[in-house]
Amino acid sequence: MNVSLERTANVTTITHLEKAWITKTLSVSPDSRRVTYAAKGSGRRFFMMIDGEKQPLLDGIGVVVFSPDSRVAAYAAMLGQEQFVVVDGKKGPSYAVVQQESLTFSPDGRLTYAARKGDQWVAVVDGAEGKPHEGIRSAAFAFSPDGRHYAYAASGEGKRFVVADGMAQNDYTEVGALHYSSGGSLAYTATLNDSHFLVVNGQEGKPYAEIRAPMFSADGARLAYPARHADQWMMVVDGNDGPTYDEVGEPLFNEDGMRLAYPARRGEDWFVVLDGEELQPLAGIGRLCFSPDGTRFAYKAMQAEKAFLRQINKYFAVLDGAAGPSYHGIGETGFTFSPDNQHFVYLAHDKDHVFVVLDGEESLRFDSIGAGTPLFSPDSRHVAYVAEHENRFTVIVDDEPGEIYKAIVLRSGGKLIFDAADQFHYLALQGQEIVLVEEEII
Repeated sequence: MNVSLERTANVTTITHLEKAWITKTLSVSPDSRRVTYAAKGSGRRFFMMIDGEKQPLLDGIGVVVFSPDSRVAAYAAMLGQEQFVVVDGKKGPSYAVVQQESLTFSPDGRLTYAARKGDQWVAVVDGAEGKPHEGIRSAAFAFSPDGRHYAYAASGEGKRFVVADGMAQNDYTEVGALHYSSGGSLAYTATLNDSHFLVVNGQEGKPYAEIRAPMFSADGARLAYPARHADQWMMVVDGNDGPTYDEVGEPLFNEDGMRLAYPARRGEDWFVVLDGEELQPLAGIGRLCFSPDGTRFAYKAMQAEKAFLRQINKYFAVLDGAAGPSYHGIGETGFTFSPDNQHFVYLAHDKDHVFVVLDGEESLRFDSIGAGTPLFSPDSRHVAYVAEHENRFTVIVDDEPGEIYKAIVLRSGGKLIFDAADQFHYLALQGQEIVLVEEEII
């Protein structure tokens, strides 16, 4: 990592924050270059502000959802007794109710949402209504990574079922979250009376007393999920039951799907099961992480120590089998390898502060470090993160701070993004304006 560097910044105003703006409606595009929010208007009405432009007054308004390419903005709205979706300023068809939580875009940009007509619900996919149902579960839509396939959970006559590409599958007592593989296979957990099983492409798997959410490998060729028989848990991998434990956690495949890790507990001991081998017993296991090439592995761990008749929990990272120093806590975000597999970074806490640990070296202490950071540049030469001290925010690159801002937007979709090996951008609050800050490392 570089010891010293210089940075130049270009600052552009994106929007002015109205005095009556509603903070919970803030929404940032996936590329972190566009901003929308709702504000109170006259006569108990509201308006949406999109890229600094005021939209028409409405009686009710939701939160903007952006298309994956950040070009299209959509939100649910109400005028009188009608509810509808506004897409790039254009009003869509009216319904009795539009389900705000269901509003989403497919990876290829098709807008989808659930709406009620009379006493029936319909799925609206790219402007076309599907078959009516008694109910559609909120936030239920799932898409294959290429956007060609979609599914949602619906209900009727006391049963739950999944509709995939417009076709209803079998009835169940309950269905879980929907998961697509990279190849378009659809998997979800289902319950029928007292039996729990996984359904993959409409085919029911082996019944268990309980199962949890499945995980596909990145190439879609492998599938793993936790399952329970009686009081014993196991990891089911590619349809085969693994060893039994008192508890198992979420599975994690490496990038090519050849390696698998998951936490497990036997009695009071937790450990990681890596490629079928049980690692050292500990008091607790947190986040797991493979390097991009799959050759390296790290995880967050906890060990309990007794001091003055009380228990003190110490947290540390285990990297390639070696335990690092103990801290009061280790963050769940920013626990990652560099793209070239050579470096490892995570957040650690002492009693009063938080700091970055890069390749075992601790950085400066701060009051907080922003969500989603630290992160590496694409060439792995730089580490950047958002830091806060006494309500003053800045972006740290290779331990050197940048300009100070009132806030840096890392919620509602806001992110710190590398555009190239030596270029990055983010949104910041400067007075009552949200500005786009584009920086270059020189």
